[in-house]
Amino acid sequence: MIKKEDLLSRMKGINSWISENPDITDPNMYEMIDCMTSIGVAAREEDIAHKPTKFPEEGTELFEIYKEWYKMHKSRMSRDKVEQENHPVNVNTDLYKYYSELNMICCMGDLPLPEDEAKREDYLECLKKIGSVSLFINQQERDNPKYIYDNYDEAKWINEKSQEFEGLLPKSSRTVLERINKEINKSRDDREI
Repeated sequence: MIKKEDLLSRMKGINSWISENPDITDPNMYEMIDCMTSIGVAAREEDIAHKPTKFPEEGTELFEIYKEWYKMHKSRMSRDKVEQENHPVNVNTDLYKYYSELNMICCMGDLPLPEDEAKREDYLECLKKIGSVSLFINQQERDNPKYIYDNYDEAKWINEKSQEFEGLLPKSSRTVLERINKEINKSRDDREI
């Protein structure tokens, strides 16, 4: 059960930080996907997927959360930003496709969740880590082309969980996972030389 009041307060805090730090333009993908999936869980709880508009009613707490999410999304992922080649989640990246698909699923109330509630935390963490590791790789490729992602433990965890939750992950996660694994394999090759 999502505490909507806490989520709204947290998102307002994030948006306030974003407006106070205009020099930082890259998204915090972990934070954004955390907010996004929390919205997805709340939208499921309110059965948004079966409402005629697939959108919360104006004046509701969830409606206010969607407005705050739109501010966050626009400040980090607006069209003018993602069309810049230098943006680490530009329209040509697999991460952009993953983010966009997950955003649509969450906001329309269609986020699938594991039947076993005990596994939900790992599933949601997996969604966040897929995005945040991919962002990190994209940022490093842009800022430090010689860097190679080599966090084996993190990559192993992501792979194990993505296999466990394969049927629940957005289709676009496959290419993002392939990229993460390609980086890990590159790292292994470099260490063996």
